[in-house]
Amino acid sequence: MAGYARHANFHSVVLIGLGYKVTQSDRVRDQMGLSPSINLHRFTIQDVGETSRAIEHGAALVAELLREADTARRQPAPLNALKLGLPCGGSDGWSGVTANPALGVASDLLVAHGGTAILSETPEIYGAEALLLARAQSPEIADKLNARLAWWQIRAFL
Repeated sequence: MAGYARHANFHSVVLIGLGYKVTQSDRVRDQMGLSPSINLHRFTIQDVGETSRAIEHGAALVAELLREADTARRQPAPLNALKLGLPCGGSDGWSGVTANPALGVASDLLVAHGGTAILSETPEIYGAEALLLARAQSPEIADKLNARLAWWQIRAFL
């Protein structure tokens, strides 16, 4: 949630709870280390009465936030401020031939200019561990990757 709330492409975040659990927006904001300037909104289904009212309330809130968001304008930013997230997109038989190499080249170009590329799923790198370890920026980073791989292998068999 904190990642969405901090993301430059998100104007606002709306948290919707059932209402019987304690999830106070101030506490969530504090626990996630979010600044008060983050546009975080919260309500519960019990606060507004029932599911259909919660849907109406949420839709009205989003409509209001969209009007505000529509006033936002893109601003230039340096490449070293760019972070590219690479989640699994539902691999198919051609992913290793087409998309993955293209994203690898794009990631290399971005990193060469000071940006960041994040591969978010450890299992997605199986078979390419040696390639990534050989390209690690430092032995410490290679050690961290090896530790993550070992952790994931243990977890996968539990």
